[in-house]
Formats: sequence, structure tokens, C-alpha cells
Amino acid sequence: MASVGNVRIGSRNIDIRASTRQVEGQTVTGFWGVVRGMDSDWLALFNHDTGTWAWFRPARDKLAGPPLHQLLIVAAGVVGAGTLFGGSPAGIVLLGLSGLIFWRVRRRRKALMSAVTAALTAVRMEA
Repeated sequence: MASVGNVRIGSRNIDIRASTRQVEGQTVTGFWGVVRGMDSDWLALFNHDTGTWAWFRPARDKLAGPPLHQLLIVAAGVVGAGTLFGGSPAGIVLLGLSGLIFWRVRRRRKALMSAVTAALTAVRMEA
């Protein structure tokens, strides 16, 4: 349960923790995040014997995404499409806003995944 990394995403400072164990003969490292003293669910597992990752999307999305990001994307997209087909130029702006939110959320997720992947180096050095 050692701290192996840290990443700042938006206003959140996420401390990345890891634990390595033997599971049915395989060496596996589990990663999770800690924000303001609160542990997240499992974020990712890395199998050292096979070199494969298993990502837990709900935990990743909760840590990386702003609150209600999915609702914001859908709402902006639906309203934008409706106003665009209604002949209003505001639809273009709302569709652009939907695309911007989607792009920012993907960027935040990639930053978190990169930090966890980089933390694997610290885990390997401890072993």
C-alpha cells in the first residue's frame, strides 16, 4: 500500500497507490487513487507475468472526469442538434461545446492513465 505517484487533474490532486501480490501463481499489482484522504475503488491491475493491464472504467472516469461530465456532453449535443436542425446558428456553438467537453474529459483520462503507467516504474524499482 505504498504511494507510487501523484498527478493533478483539474482541481484534484490524486495520490496513486499500489499493492503487489501473488494471485494463483501470478504477480499482480493493483492501483487505486486517493483524493483528499478518500480511497477510490481499484483503478487498474497490472499482471507482471503477462505484461497486461486491466483498467476499471468506473473508477477511472470518477477520478478523472468532472462531476456530471456525461450529462453535460449529452445535453449540449441534444440541444445543439435540435437548434441546428431548427435553423439556429446557436446549434453550432452548442455542438462545439459538446465536442470541447468530450475532448477535455478524454485528455484528463489519458493523463490519469499515463500517471498510473509511469507509477509502474516505481513499483518495479521497489521489487
